[in-house]
Amino acid sequence: MGFDRFPILYESLAKGPEMAVTAKKMPTRLLTTLTRVVDSTRVSVTGTELPTGTPVDIMGTLYWVDTAGGLNAVEAGKTINIYHKVGTGAYSLVKTATTDSSSNFKTSYTLADIGMHTFYAEFPGDDKYEGCRKAAFAKSA
Repeated sequence: MGFDRFPILYESLAKGPEMAVTAKKMPTRLLTTLTRVVDSTRVSVTGTELPTGTPVDIMGTLYWVDTAGGLNAVEAGKTINIYHKVGTGAYSLVKTATTDSSSNFKTSYTLADIGMHTFYAEFPGDDKYEGCRKAAFAKSA
């Protein structure tokens, strides 16, 4: 007696429609300022004129932006690159800073040359967050 006399029953495993979702990097935003301390008080120097040799602090906070547009602190340890140029010269990387546990960063730079000093901070992004940048300037006489 052969096995070909018994029908083989196949169970059909129906498949529902495919469902998909795309994950993307979270958008980021940098808020920055140029400041210095005058008489124990931190003041903004963005757009002001300062004597050559004045140290300034480039400070800021890196946020990620949620779907409702809210700003949220990123985790500590994110690298922020600080670029600088004088006048119409080319930008060059002058400093790197790292975000702290509150998502803040700070570094100092001394205005050594006469002219318009323009800085920008850049978060290059990583495998979780998109990159972003923000500019600020100060004049040196």
